[in-house]
Amino acid sequence: MANGGSHTKKFLAKKAKPGETLVAALEGYKGKMMGKGEEAMHNGALILTDQRVAFYRAGLFGEIFETIPLDKLSSVETKTLLGHKTLFLHTSDDAIEFRSFEKGAAYQAFVDELEQRRHGSKPNSTQPAASSAIDKIRQLSELKAAGVLTDAEFETKKADLLSQV
Repeated sequence: MANGGSHTKKFLAKKAKPGETLVAALEGYKGKMMGKGEEAMHNGALILTDQRVAFYRAGLFGEIFETIPLDKLSSVETKTLLGHKTLFLHTSDDAIEFRSFEKGAAYQAFVDELEQRRHGSKPNSTQPAASSAIDKIRQLSELKAAGVLTDAEFETKKADLLSQV
């Protein structure tokens, strides 16, 4: 299982609030390669829910958990260099700097969804149900590819979505 997948599952089990819904997750790390102390590199997951964005890492000797409510985000900045992507999240008094090598459209989809939600936009509810179900199945597929969902969980959720069409 991918590292971010296990961190995301642990986040959902230990840190998710009642009624909170997972929107997306990215694998990556905080800190600097070869960094020490506060700048030490920590692998984990950047998790977007319907309420907040969080970095979560569960390790043998403890965990790292940083969270920012979506309505407190003042800016979101991205930087890409040679496939290495950095996402800077800022509030008036806090920040999360997250790095990822995520391939494909998952990274950009995460950023787009984060921007949409921090500006108070909900996903477009005027889309036809079939299109919405297809989009959700694509998201589930990305979560399965990241190791967040098992094959059985994916198939169950996919069947539920298809039954709504």
